Amino acid sequence: MARKEEELHFQAMLLEAVGQSVVATDLEGNILYWNRAAEEIYGWSSEEALGRSLRDLTVSEESLQRAEEVVSELRAGRAWSGETLLRRKDGSHVPVLGTATPLFDQQGSLVGMIGVSTDISERKTLEAELERRASHDPLTSMPNRPAFVDRLQQALRRTRRRKDGRNKVGVLFMDLDGFKTINDSLGHEAGDRFLVTVAERLKNRLRPEDVLARFGGDEFAVLLEDVASVSEAIRVAQRIAEDLQEPLAVNSHQVSVSTSVGIALGSAHTNDDPEGMLRKADAAMYRAKEQGPGRYAVFDPAMQARAQERLELQRFSKYLTHPFCGPRTSDVFGCQRV
Repeated sequence: MARKEEELHFQAMLLEAVGQSVVATDLEGNILYWNRAAEEIYGWSSEEALGRSLRDLTVSEESLQRAEEVVSELRAGRAWSGETLLRRKDGSHVPVLGTATPLFDQQGSLVGMIGVSTDISERKTLEAELERRASHDPLTSMPNRPAFVDRLQQALRRTRRRKDGRNKVGVLFMDLDGFKTINDSLGHEAGDRFLVTVAERLKNRLRPEDVLARFGGDEFAVLLEDVASVSEAIRVAQRIAEDLQEPLAVNSHQVSVSTSVGIALGSAHTNDDPEGMLRKADAAMYRAKEQGPGRYAVFDPAMQARAQERLELQRFSKYLTHPFCGPRTSDVFGCQRV
């Protein structure tokens, strides 16, 4: 008997020493064992926890469905493992990686459960930060191009559910006129601060449901949902242009800027896709620039042809103007890249 008691005492010491929460319950979920790590993770002392229902102590509203899934697996005699969100004594929540193993007696009857869980808060925080960095511009903390494309895709899908097909999604593509001059005259650090100030001013002119993104450099894009007509998108572009005309303070300098804005509308009913809409808005923005600083333009099909012409010119501008030179003939005729 003494040896058996020593073994049980040693096992209890091991369970107390492990860094993971170890909890045992009976079939009704009443707590039979609660180790020191469980006290640290969930905030309940062993004296407070023993005899109480595990569901009352740790199961949150967010994890209720997961808890029922765990119970179902245990009653079927199967172990469960996975991530879930549990509740602490103070009402806060803690993400855990846990396993729940059915506990059988010597006759093979299910008598309870042993749960082992690990606090993964730090890992979740790191994952969230890495995800934020992957989807947001590091300078302005606004969505970047991939995140904008994803949000645009979602918005286009929502238009598919509107049977009348009237409301559309609007995209404004813009860059700042003369930003290079500001950057060159005041320095890149001041230029970065200027971009942050511009981004904040742009955001203040939009609705909460609109999405403002920075694509890099001085390029910004705006996603407008539920646009009834092109005139609505034009009004937003005009508000932005007027607001940016107000001088901005950068390094004790008052700096004014204008923006060229390209506008494109689309919906799932017309088979528009995110990249296609961005190309249209970009083409419209180039058209606005051709008209002078501080202008806007709405996409029309003729702009697509001009955009293709610009692309072709950029491709062939890499080669000298030899009658036989081109991207496929440069090696044959000895053409030199510029």
